[in-house]
Amino acid sequence: MVSVSLNFKIEKDLKVEFQKLAESMGLTTTSMLTMYIRRCVDDQAIPFLLENRKKNE
Repeated sequence: MVSVSLNFKIEKDLKVEFQKLAESMGLTTTSMLTMYIRRCVDDQAIPFLLENRKKNE
C-alpha cells in the first residue's frame, strides 16, 4: 500500500491535546486519524452525531 501525506491546519492547543490523548492510548496522531478516516469510509458516515448548536439554544 502506498502512503501519502494529508496536510491541514488546526489550533496549536488542539494539536497538543490530541497528541496527549494519542500517547495516553499508546497510539500516534497518525494512527488515530487513520482509524477515524477508515471508519468514515467504511461506514460512509461521520461516526458521531452532528448538531446545530444554535438550534438548541
